Amino acid sequence: MLAFLTPSLSREERALARVARWMVYGNERVSFRTMEDKFFRQMLEGFWLPSRQACPYMTAEQLYKWIDGEWGIMLNYFEVFAKTQMEGSAFNPTLQLLHDAGTLDDHRKREAVGVSGVTPDWEDVVTVAIGFCPIENGTDEALEARLRELTEERLKFELEQVICSTMADRAAMTAAKRLALEMEACGMHDLSKIAESLLGILTRSVNTVIQNPFPECVHLMERAHKTATHSVDTHF
Repeated sequence: MLAFLTPSLSREERALARVARWMVYGNERVSFRTMEDKFFRQMLEGFWLPSRQACPYMTAEQLYKWIDGEWGIMLNYFEVFAKTQMEGSAFNPTLQLLHDAGTLDDHRKREAVGVSGVTPDWEDVVTVAIGFCPIENGTDEALEARLRELTEERLKFELEQVICSTMADRAAMTAAKRLALEMEACGMHDLSKIAESLLGILTRSVNTVIQNPFPECVHLMERAHKTATHSVDTHF
């Protein structure tokens, strides 16, 4: 699908692209300043040899530009994906909109949004993340406006043209009613809430008084989380 979006690259450009992809998508947490570290460059030279050409190096500034270019390709992919889905369905809405909100450590709300559809050959289901965007608040009105805006911005179609149904947490299902779409509750959220309730993480309150407290388990889970975080940060 994306063959025409991928330009032919020279050997040097392919080498730089691989370094950039490792920096951005690899599991290691590496500072962008690594690009200009002399020992890192010496390691690259070892892989580049034997070659009559000088080993190509990427600077931190070039890496940022590469990321911008990668994002540009993704924006093109969103458009191609949506257009292919529409053409395959004779321009009937067939995509499912997936979304979930969360509050980050900075106390700002974000909405993770994706779309899911079937490939034109009916062989695979493809799910594409199209945004992780800020929302003003958790009201249905704000969510509806953001979903409409993001769908049109990324897919280049109005929401009603391309989306036929939604999947979300039950708390967000009223937004689907505002959009006049078929609704499906996320089973993973349901199971997660049962487990969180058993562990004391998810509580019920009446007049601000918690009805099902389990502070001992909450404290134990916090200790386990800190232990795991310490192990990852110090040993991997």
